[in-house]
Amino acid sequence: MLSNNRLPGKKIFFGDFDLNRVATLANIETLQLRELSFKHTLSTRCLAFRHEFLTKTINFSNVRICPYCYQEQQSIPFTNSLLAKTFCITHETPLVAIHPDTGKKLTWATRYLWRDAPTWIPQIHPIDIGEAELAINEQLEKLSNNSLVIANQALDLAEYCDLLEFFARFHQVAFGSNTTTKYEPNPSRNFYAPAHWYIAEWPARYFELLDHFESNPMASSRLTGVRKCFRDLYDDLYSLENKYSAAYKLLKSGFEQYLKDHYSNGLLMSSLSIVSDEVKTESTYISKEQVAKILGCRVSRVNLYVREGQLSVSKTLANDTDLFKRIDVHNFKNKLSHCLSIEQCAAYLSISAYHARLLFRAVIIKPLLRPTESNRDWLIDRSEADKLVTQLIASACKNVRANRHAVKRYTFSKVNFANLIKSMLSGAIEYCYKPDKKEPHSLKQFIPILDDTDEPNQLFVSPSEAIKLLNTNKNAIYDFIKLGYLKAKKIKVKRTPRPVKMISKASIANFKSHYLLRNQLNSPLANYKKLSGPNIDGCCVNLYVKP
Repeated sequence: MLSNNRLPGKKIFFGDFDLNRVATLANIETLQLRELSFKHTLSTRCLAFRHEFLTKTINFSNVRICPYCYQEQQSIPFTNSLLAKTFCITHETPLVAIHPDTGKKLTWATRYLWRDAPTWIPQIHPIDIGEAELAINEQLEKLSNNSLVIANQALDLAEYCDLLEFFARFHQVAFGSNTTTKYEPNPSRNFYAPAHWYIAEWPARYFELLDHFESNPMASSRLTGVRKCFRDLYDDLYSLENKYSAAYKLLKSGFEQYLKDHYSNGLLMSSLSIVSDEVKTESTYISKEQVAKILGCRVSRVNLYVREGQLSVSKTLANDTDLFKRIDVHNFKNKLSHCLSIEQCAAYLSISAYHARLLFRAVIIKPLLRPTESNRDWLIDRSEADKLVTQLIASACKNVRANRHAVKRYTFSKVNFANLIKSMLSGAIEYCYKPDKKEPHSLKQFIPILDDTDEPNQLFVSPSEAIKLLNTNKNAIYDFIKLGYLKAKKIKVKRTPRPVKMISKASIANFKSHYLLRNQLNSPLANYKKLSGPNIDGCCVNLYVKP
């Protein structure tokens, strides 16, 4: 009824003409006719048959017709006006868009279109149709009454057209094509065909497209950033016109997934307000400042980890910004949770920081970080300390009694603590293991066994030993030394850092042969001459001359 008129195509679709007159001629209600017209919802979208289409996906000016369908139904389906529709699946024939006789494009003003269309059947020639084009046309016909589900997102006919338009447009932007317009019948077949593979292989092909734009940015005015790489695509995805389209929700979720997992050409800054916070907080690549925040340290500390090779820069941008992989940072943070400072390691092994430093410098415990010109701190993996304790336990002697002062004796003998541990590990010095349940990692559990050089001195005895030999007290021993009855000499031993006063055994023997103590007298006191005592020379005990 609306063919053979001089109205522009859009006026026909949107009912921008005298509907009352047409309703009278068609013998129907004006309201019924008005319900068939399209309605503008946004500047780029219109409502048609309960679906909201992008107006650029509809061919308002030209007509595409299947002569077989028209002969049977005497009507042109709305789907034929979709730019992506090029083939009739039912009759396996291409849609006719050019008048066979005049060679001109079919429009709503083509003369006698309704009358001549069925007569064009003999003039239809079969064409080779590709897999992608066939799949698109099949889907367009199915979606008239059904929906398509992609990644749990249900899409109707209009939203499927949104996907086709989006992928066809940006595929051409990315890879170029001989197709200069989608409004010509044959070029439109090539224009939309690539879009099928993006939908069929979702989201892999979509990510490949985004990766192409990351490597070949759309904009040239910036150094880095999301808008440099994806300028037009980004604007299209987040346009308010497309906010309620399920297809664009799917596209945005895929885009944000790519930003989170793969994007490495810039930082997802907080100023990028349109992108969800989840994407920015979980993005794969992060800046040095974000690394410092995750590790809970200063940026200078991050620089130190990078210099020392503990943390690797994944990529450096054109503006000299270093990017790190979030997973690498979290792995490093987990590694740091098992690391110790020099003070912590010393406390862990129950030794002094000085002794711990000796072990690090001798590489008995291998540190992760050591002081350099740019670093003054030590960093030790706890497993290295555990490894040392395990080795010492494995090499310890069984069922041997040892003096707990042995470690000090080696120290006083000028044996370096690191060398002592090395000798214990190599077997040069034997030691025993006495477990400590309260401090299971303490090195005090490992006690060296005294060697031959630690045997008692054959010429001297200590004051404690002299007490037993003379059967008196310590004060008396020191008084005897002071008064000259015993001969003493300061000798360096292995149990104290300074020389100690030792009494010669010859002096002890001489004392026993010439002097007696009160408890050693066998005869009446009058028979003995008192040589020393409190009232004579201040000695704390009485000393008598042997008769």
